[in-house]
Amino acid sequence: MTHARQYRDIRLYEKGMLSGEKAEKAKQYKDNFDNYTDFKDNEAVYEKQIVEAEALENGYKSGDTFSYIFHKLLEKFNGTLVDKQMPGFVVKFIVN
Repeated sequence: MTHARQYRDIRLYEKGMLSGEKAEKAKQYKDNFDNYTDFKDNEAVYEKQIVEAEALENGYKSGDTFSYIFHKLLEKFNGTLVDKQMPGFVVKFIVN
């Protein structure tokens, strides 16, 4: 849901329908998605990206999003992500 809101804000920004702080935030989202770092490429950079940091924060707040569940599984099994496929939500781990 967080990414859907971010993409909506980007579309509004591109149409000139946002201003001030909201426009700046939408520009940051756009820049981040345009220069996105995937989890499997660099976990530390992935989690610090504005789009993912907000999604993770919202997931931890609500406790019921896929990102929350996904990261809790990683923590529980001390796993290394090998493959993640969407939209089937198939996740494979190498368990240490």
